[in-house]
Amino acid sequence: MLKFKIFISSVQKELETERLAIDELITDSPVLSRYFETVLFERTPARAVSSKKAYLDALKGSDIYIGILGFEYGTMGKDGFSATEREYRLATKYKKITLFFIKGKQDEKRDKRIRNLINEIKDEEKRFVYKRFDNYRQLKNEVYESLKIFLQEKDINIGIETIKNAYKFDNQACLQARLQDISSNKVRGFLKRAKTERNLDIEISISIKEALKKLDLLVDSKLTNTAVLFFAKNPQKFFLQSEVRCARFKGVDVTDSFIDMKVLKGNIDEQIDQAEKFVLNNIKKSAWTVPGKIPREEKWEYPPEAIREAITNAITHRDYQSTANVQIRIFDDRIEIWNPGGLPEGLTVKKLRGRHESIPQNPLVAKIFFMIKYIEQWGTGVNKMMQQCKKEGLPEPGLEDTKSSFIVTFRKSKINLKNLQKLGLNQRQREIIEYLRKEKTITSIKYSELFTVTDRTARNDFTELVKKHILIRMGRGKRDAYYELI
Repeated sequence: MLKFKIFISSVQKELETERLAIDELITDSPVLSRYFETVLFERTPARAVSSKKAYLDALKGSDIYIGILGFEYGTMGKDGFSATEREYRLATKYKKITLFFIKGKQDEKRDKRIRNLINEIKDEEKRFVYKRFDNYRQLKNEVYESLKIFLQEKDINIGIETIKNAYKFDNQACLQARLQDISSNKVRGFLKRAKTERNLDIEISISIKEALKKLDLLVDSKLTNTAVLFFAKNPQKFFLQSEVRCARFKGVDVTDSFIDMKVLKGNIDEQIDQAEKFVLNNIKKSAWTVPGKIPREEKWEYPPEAIREAITNAITHRDYQSTANVQIRIFDDRIEIWNPGGLPEGLTVKKLRGRHESIPQNPLVAKIFFMIKYIEQWGTGVNKMMQQCKKEGLPEPGLEDTKSSFIVTFRKSKINLKNLQKLGLNQRQREIIEYLRKEKTITSIKYSELFTVTDRTARNDFTELVKKHILIRMGRGKRDAYYELI
């Protein structure tokens, strides 16, 4: 099939990385390369004509003009224009689709002629498409979005979702990383674990490169970002934002002082284990004796399974192109787990609380976590967290999508030791509350048996607990009455 040609224009030396990033975006993708090919002047074969005529011919034969503007104007020709401005004006003359991408926001620091060019591009009457970016990764995303719109306008809708998935962060090549940056011990340890957990059919003894290839962690022999996050000796050398920040605050606000604080580095599977350990080190475990039972029972003030699920979700589904970190904030009355990036398209907080499909933000990261049973990929994680909290007599986790972050909040039960002490409850009443956390219901007869008290004493104790909004009376009449925690 005929491909759409994209002419890439910019000051070559200043914006070499950006030019190559766009070229890589197109040429390295088996999907995008089906529809597009790039025209870079420095890659144009030598011809028996002037270089000026060669690139003008290339521009004339292109379908899309992409102009990248930085801070330098470039060398002026005899016509008073730099190559970039000359190419832009010819693209306009030839009525090419023109897309501009402007690096940075500090326009006052640019060459005056670049500022003039930007003002012209921004002129609403010109109706040029222009976007700003800060680094080559953002540039690749902006170019991708523009090309997606271009294909849609051409009624080429088949494969759009495939393109979108192909250029998610986790599938992209990490340009700076090399095979020697990968820990062979970590790769082999993963293969061994995946074989145990999911019966992965990859021999542990094969070469590291071949193992990564079989795990879909190489793109044209280059390491993907997912490979770096899981197996690099130092992932934060490439992605500083992949740190996890944990803090235990003294109070109920982030402005309060720290009791404990850690910044977790390393591979993202290790971070989940480290983060869970940090939380358990900074929450309380209560112990009590249940009436009628000899062994004492113990329970964390928050269910560890639900906390781990939230941490795993945050690290798996975060936006890795954001410079923000996953944060775990522990307060006196709650735990908040923040991950950069909002919910994926098609999911809402309301949908999360019901039955919903699994829509991973980072499909390749999710796939690797699935192989070692850190996730199940059935869209049941949030429901499990709600069930675990309910089982422990805690409120359902709070879910908030701010579009820039997704926040899960675990709150303590209002029926806690501190509050119970304030209410002046007797020993029997305190013990029955712990009993009900597990057994869920109790009758006056059972209460009398457990504490060897009269039925009247049992009713009096229950009446006081109901008045203090700790228990609720259920059933009809005296014979059918029983009590539950509110």
